[in-house]
Amino acid sequence: MSFSTTQSHNSDPIIQQKLIIYLQEPDAHNVIIRMLYPRLVQRSYGREKRFFCPPPIVYIGGPGWRKCADDIAKTQESDNLLLNQRGSILNENLRWYCELGLNDEQTHLSSNIEFALVNASYYNELLGSGLHISNADKRKYFRMTLSLEAFRGPTTLNPVRRLGIFETAPIHVISKPPKKQSSATVDTGYVRLKSGMKVAVCQRTRCQTFATKYMHVQSDTIIGSQGKWSCFYIYLVSLDDTDHDEDSFMGEDGFIKYGDVVRFVDCLTGVCTPNLTVRKIDDGNVILDPNSTEFVAQLHRVAFQMNGVAYWSLSGTQIVQREVHAHTLTHHEAIDSIAWITVEADFCELKYYEALGPTKDLVTPIPVVTMADMGGTSEENSYIEIRGYGLSGDLEVWFGLIAARVETANDGFMRIKVPAPRGVLHIANNYPRVVKYFYDEEYRIAKVAVPITLVRRDGIIYPTDVSFHYNCTDVGGIGDIFMKEVFEKQQVEFEKSIPDQNTSRESAEEDRGIFNVMTDEDDDNFPPSFS
Repeated sequence: MSFSTTQSHNSDPIIQQKLIIYLQEPDAHNVIIRMLYPRLVQRSYGREKRFFCPPPIVYIGGPGWRKCADDIAKTQESDNLLLNQRGSILNENLRWYCELGLNDEQTHLSSNIEFALVNASYYNELLGSGLHISNADKRKYFRMTLSLEAFRGPTTLNPVRRLGIFETAPIHVISKPPKKQSSATVDTGYVRLKSGMKVAVCQRTRCQTFATKYMHVQSDTIIGSQGKWSCFYIYLVSLDDTDHDEDSFMGEDGFIKYGDVVRFVDCLTGVCTPNLTVRKIDDGNVILDPNSTEFVAQLHRVAFQMNGVAYWSLSGTQIVQREVHAHTLTHHEAIDSIAWITVEADFCELKYYEALGPTKDLVTPIPVVTMADMGGTSEENSYIEIRGYGLSGDLEVWFGLIAARVETANDGFMRIKVPAPRGVLHIANNYPRVVKYFYDEEYRIAKVAVPITLVRRDGIIYPTDVSFHYNCTDVGGIGDIFMKEVFEKQQVEFEKSIPDQNTSRESAEEDRGIFNVMTDEDDDNFPPSFS
């Protein structure tokens, strides 16, 4: 892997002016693409098709789509005028194409996306419910690819504009999970649940995905949904945690065993479940074995005990406490509504803004920063190192409105000299909405937070979750680096005023709360049927 070195350069005044507008309100300009997908899938055999569970979902949103469409329409109009084309072609609406599939150029799912206008933001989603791996495909790993194109009309100079090709992380393929996790097989290590892993949680009453309901967070509430699912962190709760706080807990590392207490935390919003004890389901019974040493496997049916005979359950779209019959002290009734399946999943959220208008090149690869560190403490020797993917020497790194010197860069690593605080803050003070002043209570020092932004040489702005906190005094060095947690981000681009047809409830049901206790007498039709 080759490294490149970029020399110091002055800040481009045109890019600087665009950044002044952008950094004051980034959410008003971003084009956002979010992908949720499984990291573990089962291979299909014969005529049986084991569709990916959960199915990959692509969300497209953000106000930046409006500007993207307007800019493309302007170039379409210019092209038509150059070709002396008038009439209906000039006013033809843009047609967007989204193709999601495997990276073998053979198996794919294609869909034509019709963009809708919701609160001045474009919002669409594509559900890849028909994807599967056949027995003829012997790969142990593969990636899914997403391709986005805009069709501008048959008579334009460039009728199709390709935005880019987006790729997921590697996805592992297995035949089926081992029946017992105590057995030593090739797939055993891959299918065990581990604390800190990102997962999807669902209920399946039949083998096809249309009968599956997933745990999904909407309006800070965990619900059940057939068409949407959320990515959760699963954490092993420490036995030393005696606080019993609904919003905080002590986590532990390691693989998860039956009888352990866990919590699910939504990756995007931070909404979490209460403490849940993982119980094994076997032969129609929930097994309560206090001495179990068996590890919990993905794709196995498990129950989550809340207390006594009450279990984490699903009634329609509502999460409830479901009381079951206790056959013995160690065997409880295992009904479908308390049986859950957990599988490793992942998500990626990509943002960009074409500050200088549409570019000739693809917007991909979109750089993503996953880790940021700092070295040195003084103005002379301080630097930051960022790691991720999609990085390159063609990217400029801006501290607020000042371009920093990139010392070293490759696809996964960049080392940047920290600009002197005087120059950064002198310009930023004229634009108070670009920076944020605050007081650090721990160190009793005033600081100013400056966003770190990546800018490609053709004017594409890529925001990051990294900021640099300059110290406003000489005490404590020049400052420190800070990286925002995923669930601290604002997600208004997708959730705002977008109703879920699967989650309509009566107001009386909403008043009952999320954790209602249900018994057999409460609901004669329980568990719910799926049509």
